[in-house]
Amino acid sequence: MNIKIFRFGIRDLRRHGEKIIVSPGLHIAAVCDSFGRIIIYDIHRGIAIRMFKGYREAEIGFIQIEESTTRDASMSSSRKSALFIVIHAPKRQLVEVSLIRNRNLPT
Repeated sequence: MNIKIFRFGIRDLRRHGEKIIVSPGLHIAAVCDSFGRIIIYDIHRGIAIRMFKGYREAEIGFIQIEESTTRDASMSSSRKSALFIVIHAPKRQLVEVSLIRNRNLPT
């Protein structure tokens, strides 16, 4: 088992993390806090990259979509990947899907 020691943190004595979800590629994490915010972190760089406000009691998850494309038999194929966060906000009665990252992957 590969155990990673985290070198980063956000110091805020009033804020308490209630849930943490890690993306399928283990690069991004989402944390729900006691203020009803969802903070998206880049785990490798140790920074917050996005914040959603007003999501008390939210349920969150990640969806990763991969697409393979081949232009013709003589050319190499390429893969595209997109990472989305899905937020269910019961108090607002909505499900929100938001793009976190998309990229081309080498094959």
